[in-house]
Amino acid sequence: HWARRALADPNTSYLARWIPRLLAGQPQPEPTPGVIDRSYVQGSAFFMRRTVCDRIGTFDETYHTFHEEVDLCRRAWWSGFRIGLLTDLRIEHCGRDMSNCTWYRAFHRTKNRYYFVLTEPSLRASETLHLLTRWLWADLGAALNSSGWPVVRRMLAIPASALWLLMHAPAIRQARRIRIEAYQRSPWSRPPEYVPA
Repeated sequence: HWARRALADPNTSYLARWIPRLLAGQPQPEPTPGVIDRSYVQGSAFFMRRTVCDRIGTFDETYHTFHEEVDLCRRAWWSGFRIGLLTDLRIEHCGRDMSNCTWYRAFHRTKNRYYFVLTEPSLRASETLHLLTRWLWADLGAALNSSGWPVVRRMLAIPASALWLLMHAPAIRQARRIRIEAYQRSPWSRPPEYVPA
């Protein structure tokens, strides 16, 4: 499902679906046969060289699951590495439908989306607030459209995620500072007016 959506979506920026200006001035690498450039690849089946890990580090353990690969890919991209889908390979991943999710999945998916946005250095404060509000309404709508235990789990994941984010605000600020520094060193960074102080 993810790969079909990624192949159909012309945007190479994960957040450009919601903040279109992020595509402005985005570098377009030379096309490579059999590779479609993306901003991230799904973590269930991706490969990278050891030199990438040596340069950017490994997964941010704060995520644990959900969005950890998106964060790793954005840090790789800032360091000048390309991210892409290989069109001549096929790997099946039996992902689970979020409509019947466990509490664990609902909480981590919700918390990590917000954590990802709060640590994104290319967003202005107003854009961060816009995305958080939009996603909150989407999460509430998805929870209310569920039935049975999934609605309870998804509804509880929202305040639990908000509480976690508040309790970890100093660590989130530190993670954001680290990402701002990495982003500013990036050969792909946008003009300074896009990087909040």
